[in-house]
Amino acid sequence: MGRMAENILDTLQNNPKALYVEFGVIIYTFVAVMIYIRGKRHNLSVARAWTKKFLLGGGIVPKNFSRLDTGQEGEKAVLLKESPHEFKFYASGRRFCESMDGSIQLKVRQDVVSIFTSILYKTMDTVTMDVFMNDESMDDFVFAVGKRKFATKLHKEQKDLNEFASIIDIPAEQKMFWPEEGFCAVAEFKETFGTF
Repeated sequence: MGRMAENILDTLQNNPKALYVEFGVIIYTFVAVMIYIRGKRHNLSVARAWTKKFLLGGGIVPKNFSRLDTGQEGEKAVLLKESPHEFKFYASGRRFCESMDGSIQLKVRQDVVSIFTSILYKTMDTVTMDVFMNDESMDDFVFAVGKRKFATKLHKEQKDLNEFASIIDIPAEQKMFWPEEGFCAVAEFKETFGTF
């Protein structure tokens, strides 16, 4: 053991640049751990804020579905954490609907490489809700809602939206029911949007 320590000290005295590599690795590891902790906490706080606003109490989901849970206990009862940047929620108990599966896909804020790639390729936090209708109660239709810029991009990229739907502005009398300004819908028929 003593001989190995002497060899390391001799190497550092003869080649002090080797010490810079060691310090660089230690600093990178420390920064990566701090980014992971901060990113994980930030994503969790974003998911909790979204849950509080839309999934609990007087939110839009409990107003439209009678049962909202994931089959878990405690905090996981409403929002299920799949990974540090992905969360799931489930709802049921609405006429003509079998269920609704929701996904909150957040930016990967806990990974050093993903942070740099998100600078190059803009990524966004997204919420996706898949509503499964009773087959005998409903005809098939295409429908999406989002901010105008995102809805336009989605309309161009998604094959079913591009082929079957068009962008529809929210009528002025319905804007008071929306949480923010700037939303629009992509739907096959204007009447479909009016129903929602």
